[in-house]
Amino acid sequence: MSIDLIFSHFPSLTDTQRDQFMQLQELYAHWNAQINVISRKDMEQFYNGYPLRSVLPGVVVNSPLLQTHTLFCNN
Repeated sequence: MSIDLIFSHFPSLTDTQRDQFMQLQELYAHWNAQINVISRKDMEQFYNGYPLRSVLPGVVVNSPLLQTHTLFCNN
């Protein structure tokens, strides 16, 4: 999978955010070579794994469906 997966799930990203996401794999590869941050085999599916799973909860929490539920409403 490529960075396009992130961009397809988040079409409203700013240019700065897109640039930051594009730099992530290179940064992870650099640090992973030094301190083994994630499994080397996971680097092949990098964007499908780490960044996507990190940002999707924010999308769910900010969903209009959840905001209408009384548990998530500010009273």
